[in-house]
Amino acid sequence: MRSRRGGAVERASAPLHSRHLAQRSLAVRTPPRPGSIWIVASLVLAAFAPHALAQIAPTADQVKAAYLQKFTGYVDWPPKALADAASPFVIGIVGADTVLAELARLVPGRPAQGRAVEVRRLPAAAPASDVHVVFIGREVGAEATVALLAAYRGRPVLTVTDRPGGLESGAVLNFVELDHRVRFEAAPALAELDGLRLSSRLLAVAQRVSGGLP
Repeated sequence: MRSRRGGAVERASAPLHSRHLAQRSLAVRTPPRPGSIWIVASLVLAAFAPHALAQIAPTADQVKAAYLQKFTGYVDWPPKALADAASPFVIGIVGADTVLAELARLVPGRPAQGRAVEVRRLPAAAPASDVHVVFIGREVGAEATVALLAAYRGRPVLTVTDRPGGLESGAVLNFVELDHRVRFEAAPALAELDGLRLSSRLLAVAQRVSGGLP
């Protein structure tokens, strides 16, 4: 519906209609927070839109890759983390070869915050420089994961894990699977220690938001 007040055109029904359509596009079994279903749909289904007809249900690794690609659009990094306006966001993957391959397929032509996104394979032995997101897969042992997370602490790097107790180990985000669906939990206080700010829209989607420090 459109109405004119002093020459201004207002749209009243479009947002509600769009939200209604998005809610129908993805069924979530776990009770979501108000307004979170359409955000989950936009994060995951948008990444796989070109293949939606050919592949209705993406694999868990494909969903994780889609989340990693979309996370960069919902986090604020300090200016020092990016050298200049042309600097890309760099996502580093430790282990998780399948997620790495899926992410490398997704990122071309999908900028984040106006920047290109690059994907790199990282070693588990030591932290890398010039990265903005680091995903540590389950293949990396528990002790090595904790050591890597500690090494990245205080740097403007979004750390993401995929194991039980990931937040308690020091990760900012951690993937969890509930009812065979991939979700994630978040620790905004840890993000702030690293100079990052998680968007309220991102936190609204999280399965769990930790309010403290490990």
